[in-house]
Amino acid sequence: MLLTRRILNEILRGWRIWYIPAELKKELLEEFGNPCIDDEGHLHDYTEQDICEHLRKILRPYESQCHDKDLEWGGQLGQATIADSERGLDAVK
Repeated sequence: MLLTRRILNEILRGWRIWYIPAELKKELLEEFGNPCIDDEGHLHDYTEQDICEHLRKILRPYESQCHDKDLEWGGQLGQATIADSERGLDAVK
C-alpha cells in the first residue's frame, strides 16, 4: 500500500485531526507514498498497519491539540448544564 493524498486526508478526518503543517503533509506523502527499500536492497510496499502506526506516532501532537479543545468545550458545556440543572432544582424546592 502506498499513501496518497486522499488516503492521508481520510485518516486525518477519521482521527479528528483538522490541521497539520503543509510541510509535514508533504514529507509524509514523500516517505510513505513511495515503495521502501529494505537492508538487502529489495523494494517493498508498506502495509496499511505500517503506515497507520508510523502516522499515529508522528501525528500524536496534533491529535492531542484537537482533543484538548474538544474536552475544553465539553467541560464548559457540562459545567453550564450542571449549573442550569441546579438552578432548576432550587426553583422546585
